Amino acid sequence: MTKIEIQLKKKNKTYTLGEAVAGVCIIESQKEFSHQGINLQVIGEISMREPPKETEELEMIFRQTPNYELLKINFSLAPNRKIQKGRTEIPFEFLFQPLSENKLIETYHGEFIQINYVLSISIFRRKFSKKIIKSVELIAKLPPKKNYTVLAKDFIIRPNSIENLEKETLEKIGEFLIRGKITSLICPIGEPFTGHLQVISSTKKIQSIDLELIRQETCGMQNIGFLKEESVIQTVQLVNGNVSGNVKIPIYMLFPKLFTCPTFKTLNYKISFKINIVIHFVNDIAVREHFQIEMIRTN
Repeated sequence: MTKIEIQLKKKNKTYTLGEAVAGVCIIESQKEFSHQGINLQVIGEISMREPPKETEELEMIFRQTPNYELLKINFSLAPNRKIQKGRTEIPFEFLFQPLSENKLIETYHGEFIQINYVLSISIFRRKFSKKIIKSVELIAKLPPKKNYTVLAKDFIIRPNSIENLEKETLEKIGEFLIRGKITSLICPIGEPFTGHLQVISSTKKIQSIDLELIRQETCGMQNIGFLKEESVIQTVQLVNGNVSGNVKIPIYMLFPKLFTCPTFKTLNYKISFKINIVIHFVNDIAVREHFQIEMIRTN
């Protein structure tokens, strides 16, 4: 039995533009065997995840939307020769460099879109033997922006400020007024999303107030249509129970690694994010005010 292990010098497997990726391929074999070459390949691409429930339209978009290639590296680690019994170590090193016509985009694990950089090492055996493959995911991280504009947002939430609120819902929630401030709508991924809010008044009792982080994913092609989906990444409860107008409630949320990335757009793929402030009333009615944010990398 033969096993391959890939050991990277960087334990967190995180790399940025132009950084050296160094490591060693370890082959453990119970006996000597011949091979037809050992190859290292790295593929970075944006692709669609297969929808769990496919409609005819979704299936067409999934089948026909091409993957967007970001990085491709392919070279030989060893020519045709024998692997000795026991442990064999083959070092490797290459630059983490995207294709010349494309920019680096960060690793992202979404609901319908994924951005992956996968390093694979293959041992090609003789004609009727199955090749041996071992893969590991590399985490891509954009170079930090040294300067960015802080875009603070003062806000007021009241019934007539919330979009698409039905008349029946308006009657159930009564009148309320919430004031607050978001520190910045331009959001560095490595820093918390912060601000504050105050419940100035409410004719109906408020049960709780939550903060939702929403992913907005768009993928497809002009000639077949686009899939546009929103889904919740995480929810943080800001307050539980009816709150008086004298209390300033802090807003604080950390952005999760891999489930967020800097906002971007290509011909076939787009990822953006928004924040919802969700007010839950005691009569099981909830209303949302949303704020579009731009995610960037600063550290």
